[in-house]
Amino acid sequence: MIAEPRRLALLEAGKLKLAAKARLAEGGATARYEAAVLYHAAARAEQRTLLVMEAPSPEARLANAIERCACLIEGFDATVILEVAWADVLAASSAVSERTAAAMRARIDASMSELVHRYHAVLAKTPAFKAAIDASDPWRPSRSLDREVDRFLKVFPGDARVWSIRSFRHVQAGDVTAAWEAIQRARELMPEETMFVGMELELVPRHLPPARAEAHLAGIYTQIERGDANVDICIGFVGAAIQLAKKGRHREKLLRQALHTAIAGFRAADPWPNYRKIFRVFELSLQEMLAGRKPTVEILYRCGLGRFATAAEQADPMAIVRSRMTSFRRLDAAA
Repeated sequence: MIAEPRRLALLEAGKLKLAAKARLAEGGATARYEAAVLYHAAARAEQRTLLVMEAPSPEARLANAIERCACLIEGFDATVILEVAWADVLAASSAVSERTAAAMRARIDASMSELVHRYHAVLAKTPAFKAAIDASDPWRPSRSLDREVDRFLKVFPGDARVWSIRSFRHVQAGDVTAAWEAIQRARELMPEETMFVGMELELVPRHLPPARAEAHLAGIYTQIERGDANVDICIGFVGAAIQLAKKGRHREKLLRQALHTAIAGFRAADPWPNYRKIFRVFELSLQEMLAGRKPTVEILYRCGLGRFATAAEQADPMAIVRSRMTSFRRLDAAA
């Protein structure tokens, strides 16, 4: 007999897949994206079916990995498949016999081959995007790159990470509404990804009316006070709180919340030394702001980031380190 929690998760996954197929059959401009959202939810439901099993067999683990990968292939998500889901299939395959793996993977292998073909085909038509991805630097301003990101998303509308890149690029172009819509798509596809929560927070003061923006931040700050927030959320909150404080609404309260969050972020960033430096810059800058003084680039020297002070074209230490965030990500990832 199937345990009730697993039965419910299987039922949920099945319903979501049927709904996704129905949405694709309906057609329309957003059909493939909306179906992708449903397939991603189905993949999460499939994951839950494994988690509720007491001692899943190697065959059960492989079957689950295959099903999750299949959902993401149907959900047009190239990045997660290539970086996570297919690795899960290969790892699970190594725990069963070659004959069993070959039999269980017959269909998913064909689907994966087709996805890789589509992926290479779209990259061949988007050379600037491919170069940016290969260099881990899709953030530099470029109109041709913007067009190529859009072209990629037409083929893979379920790729949340590329939607987040599109959101950032809309911000660079000054289109806050489009940036908000793009990050909402990323969040719908991967609601568990805190990097997207942080990016959304950055846009809250610019997109929502001040009262709604403060209410949104209040909910996030409750998580931070409980100790539930990570580096991404802390960075996003600090930026959002400072933006709102500059608008004159509850300035001191927001700056003190931002200061507390910077300290919490410093603790959360323990494995990543460069992020600890960022949060230290935030902390010292916020202390200056609360004292009625303007933060200066001296703070960068005090935090071991003087190399950025000498090359900066602006005097705001927080703005300087925020402009270097992708560099910090690469440095900490390589450490």
